[in-house]
Amino acid sequence: MVLTGMMESILSDYQCSRLRRNHYHMLIQPHLEMFKLSSGDGDTSYGFNIMLRRCQRLRHLDLSYLRTVSPPVLIRLIPTLSHVTVLNLSMTQAMDQVLGLIGHHCPELRELDVSNTPITENGLTRLCYDAQQDRPLCQHLVKLSLTGCLISAKPVCFLLQYIPTIRDIDYDDIFQVFGVMRQWGLTEDNLQSCNKYQLRILNSTNEFVDPANVDIAIALCPYATVRRILLLILR
Repeated sequence: MVLTGMMESILSDYQCSRLRRNHYHMLIQPHLEMFKLSSGDGDTSYGFNIMLRRCQRLRHLDLSYLRTVSPPVLIRLIPTLSHVTVLNLSMTQAMDQVLGLIGHHCPELRELDVSNTPITENGLTRLCYDAQQDRPLCQHLVKLSLTGCLISAKPVCFLLQYIPTIRDIDYDDIFQVFGVMRQWGLTEDNLQSCNKYQLRILNSTNEFVDPANVDIAIALCPYATVRRILLLILR
């Protein structure tokens, strides 16, 4: 926490708004548990490589908006994050293989942000399910941000089946996920026999929301205390 605070203090100083290499050497130590690196922090590639070599105990890592880090480098990073609980990769070059590695190497992960990244539906499936060993992954995940990702409701529904304890999925049309369940055979007759989900927020930015999907969502998510429907009216 002290080293993290020192880094933030340096960046907040208008006379020293970019970290230099000697700053990275001083601040990035093996016992560091929280780390944030952004595109404006000086020689980010140099700082990233030091973090990769030294930090094996990270629990909070924020690389948001760091587009200079290529997919191969992220692929090298993820296996070193066995203790991470909060990971922010929004606006990075994170791809499907990165999500698959997160599923296998980050068992303690609770919050993941991959909003506005090039991930696909295959990557979301690999995050929550190991097809070779037929087992679920990321069982401690409680929050997932997918805003801006080009993903249909089907893999989000798949994820909800394998991580039913997840509480917050930031997805542009969560109600369509329950529409997929209807397509898979969910009806009012068998609704009561289904397991309930832990989702706390039900969101939609779609211009049309099927009322039947809303009814099912409310029935299967009894803990949802905030139910927002944002209708976008196209003019």
